[in-house]
Amino acid sequence: MDLKNTRNNNRRNPGCRGRRPDLAKLRRQEAVERLEAWQQLSVADQIEHLDARLGKGVGAKKQRARLAKKTS
Repeated sequence: MDLKNTRNNNRRNPGCRGRRPDLAKLRRQEAVERLEAWQQLSVADQIEHLDARLGKGVGAKKQRARLAKKTS
């Protein structure tokens, strides 16, 4: 594996300094899309999703507390 190529993979033009400037905008847009998809789920679906991803009652304490507060 050529390490030089993997290092320059994330650059817009190999040889210029810094990360690709368009990546920040792309990541911000993806984050907004993920948030919108998450907010469209009901509270019960959000809890189910957390359980499926992390395990039943494991992790995301603050988020689970926020969701529990919404249900009561």
